[in-house]
Amino acid sequence: MKKRDIAVLSAYLICTVVAVVYMYREAVSFEKINSTVEFVSFPISLLIFLLMTIFSLHKRDNLKNALKVTIVFFILLSGTILVFEFVKPDITYKEAKEKIEEKYNVSIVTECPKTILAMNEKQIYRFFTEDDTTFSFDPYKNEMEQLTGIGFGRTGMCE
Repeated sequence: MKKRDIAVLSAYLICTVVAVVYMYREAVSFEKINSTVEFVSFPISLLIFLLMTIFSLHKRDNLKNALKVTIVFFILLSGTILVFEFVKPDITYKEAKEKIEEKYNVSIVTECPKTILAMNEKQIYRFFTEDDTTFSFDPYKNEMEQLTGIGFGRTGMCE
């Protein structure tokens, strides 16, 4: 391989690593709401596909299509980041916890699962207190409420 090819591949790798690190750091703060963590796998898969494509073009000595492949790679990588920014919630788990503790003057227990599937098929944050009170927080609408009824308590849910 030529130095130019190594530089181009290094640029791909650096761009992918930056995108993966950025999306992972952002996604972790949302506690896997609506699978935000799964966005991390797409740039990695994209990079593997790109490297295989460029390797096959290099082997066939047909690098004239490499520019097209590069453009597609950066469009897909940029698109992934834009979709991630659109899909991720506005409120992180930590911010939601602080808001509930402040509004209801309670102490949240965090050993239980942190999300539930809501009726509208969006995941929302779920919080439990010391006295088995359950709260929900919709990170998209910035709405919180105290849940009542059978089955909402912490008992049996933390196993």
